[in-house]
Amino acid sequence: MEGVELKIWEESSFVSVSENQDIYAMIYQAGSPLKNREPVLYLSMPDGEMRQSYFPPTDLEGRTMLKLAPIQAPNGTLIAYKVCLSGLKDQQKCVKDSYLMWNSE
Repeated sequence: MEGVELKIWEESSFVSVSENQDIYAMIYQAGSPLKNREPVLYLSMPDGEMRQSYFPPTDLEGRTMLKLAPIQAPNGTLIAYKVCLSGLKDQQKCVKDSYLMWNSE
């Protein structure tokens, strides 16, 4: 997937067990936004389970967002995730990130 840029970020670096988390993705190719692309989120749960979710198609600006339900995890748990975009000829581009579970109680 030459020339394709995949940028990801989350709404908050820290979330509590009662909060949703929003994960964003932006996709460009040669500086131009790519619309109607559906990246995939792979979320590593605290119990070792790997969850897979599909983002809605990207908009005219190459952006999309996925809202994650609250996760029950101990304070300080790192929630790792990666977002992947598949292309032609079985090519795939992935970017990894993470955020912390942090309860304010």
